Amino acid sequence: MSDLEDLVRRHLADWRTGWSMGIFGAIAEFHQDQGEVAVVDEPHVLMRATRRGAIHIDWRKLGDVHAVAYETPSPRRHRWSQALSFCLPDDLARRTARPVLTELGPDDDAVRGIDRTGILFDMGLSLPQCDFCIRTSDPKLLAALRAGLGRSLFEHDNPALTAILSAHPHRVALTNIGRVEVYQKIGGPDTGGVSPP
Repeated sequence: MSDLEDLVRRHLADWRTGWSMGIFGAIAEFHQDQGEVAVVDEPHVLMRATRRGAIHIDWRKLGDVHAVAYETPSPRRHRWSQALSFCLPDDLARRTARPVLTELGPDDDAVRGIDRTGILFDMGLSLPQCDFCIRTSDPKLLAALRAGLGRSLFEHDNPALTAILSAHPHRVALTNIGRVEVYQKIGGPDTGGVSPP
């Protein structure tokens, strides 16, 4: 086992460690509260899930990762953080960067078995290193998403974005070293304008 793999394994089990994949404005985060029960805990494959979300790091890709440690200082103690970015060379990090809403099919790689029948859709955000997706089995949302396939979510007459915000499907950030899944509601009118903790 590599030092990096051991580090990942230890921090997946540490509730004080937060994880994220994506970019500013399109990010999926995995956090745990102290004492929060894991519904999936498979340290041998670097996978963990709670009722709020999940993470899976592909241990086979860790040999290509350049780990970059940094701190973000702040005069407010609770905002000071220490972090470690897992970086891949550009050619190994690059994803499909789809520019339109695209149906990808059943999410066979979902962390929880119950989610593997859900249908995965790339939101078409054209991100170079992350396919930002949603996953759902809801027939009404599936119909709305399929009606908007091949179009930007941000076209004024595309009903898919409104349907997504109303239905709160799982968000799934896919990168070339793993995935983060978020099961909580999307911050907006249904949550008082704030993201759930």
